[in-house]
Amino acid sequence: MATLRFCVLGALVSTLGVVAPASAAVQIFTSETAWDSAAIANGETLTTETFDSYEGYYEAPLWGNSGDVNWFVQAPGGLFASAGLFSTNSPTSGNQSMVFNFAPGFMRGVGGNIFATDNEFNFVTSIMRIRLNDGTEYSQLVTNAAGFIGFYTDTGWITSVSIAAQAVVSTPNLYPTIDDLSFSFVPAPGAVALLAIAGLAGLRRGR
Repeated sequence: MATLRFCVLGALVSTLGVVAPASAAVQIFTSETAWDSAAIANGETLTTETFDSYEGYYEAPLWGNSGDVNWFVQAPGGLFASAGLFSTNSPTSGNQSMVFNFAPGFMRGVGGNIFATDNEFNFVTSIMRIRLNDGTEYSQLVTNAAGFIGFYTDTGWITSVSIAAQAVVSTPNLYPTIDDLSFSFVPAPGAVALLAIAGLAGLRRGR
């Protein structure tokens, strides 16, 4: 499921699903196949966090891992997961964002199904905004929950990605949400997986 986030690159997308480079180092993709191909062509490893093992409320920061990829995510008010969807627990009326962080010198690409939902996890049309640690930004009107947005660099490293949602109509409870999040990385020998430990606390996110 999903779509796009923090950046102002206008956005005519080519039939190959590649948006014009945001900078000399970063390419933006709207095709998961094209994003996968870019990473595989450079001999990197791909893995996907499905968030299927998460359910309910979690305090932030939350630590987790997908294969050899260790991440932690921050969000004001905590986080909430339901049926494979991973989201903030507080709506974006206060400009809250969800920020994933990765080890430096490890991650080349990140992408996934990114969109906005309401309090009941129903899809909401919105402008999704994505920002990387190097200042690369991308903004896109997301009209369905089946799109893809990905970032890839073969000359630098991605250490964080910030995801936020902006309403296009009056929507008091709007939450940036991820279905699946994929990673392209350079394998690190001896990488130690962190335990994804987080307290399950209620089955209902804040309104």
